[in-house]
Amino acid sequence: MLGPHLTEDQWSLLKNLAAIAGALLALGTAVVKIVGWGRPRWREWRDRVTLRQRVGAELYDVEQIRRSTSFYISPDCQSVDPGGGEDFRLVVSAREPLFDTMDRLIDSPGQYKFVIVLADSGMGKTSFFLNYYAHYWRSGKRRTQGGYPRSGPA
Repeated sequence: MLGPHLTEDQWSLLKNLAAIAGALLALGTAVVKIVGWGRPRWREWRDRVTLRQRVGAELYDVEQIRRSTSFYISPDCQSVDPGGGEDFRLVVSAREPLFDTMDRLIDSPGQYKFVIVLADSGMGKTSFFLNYYAHYWRSGKRRTQGGYPRSGPA
């Protein structure tokens, strides 16, 4: 007897079960790490393929699509100029995620006929539209309106 209540066979079985549980825990941790590492890269790859195959894709070269979809962080938007041109005491600024705002505007087409996205040069308007177009296709809505420039990139 190795313990007050365990025989040698029981103790051996307990050690084997603990080893199996440890191996399963390590395997589960490895799967979580691999999925956490691979999922964003797979999404970037899928977005690039989507953008190369859809309407307006001929307006962008492969390098511009790659730069726009790599490490993209979805921005927020607001209805007030961040430069502070308005009197801040008279205006209530609403800030929300830009993708959610665009979804809402596209889902209510009777209310908004046009949406104008304004920002200084280099602020990511093209990257936003490329990523939003991929997001829109991912969401399953797949309409043919919006999300790409009508006359080509600037």
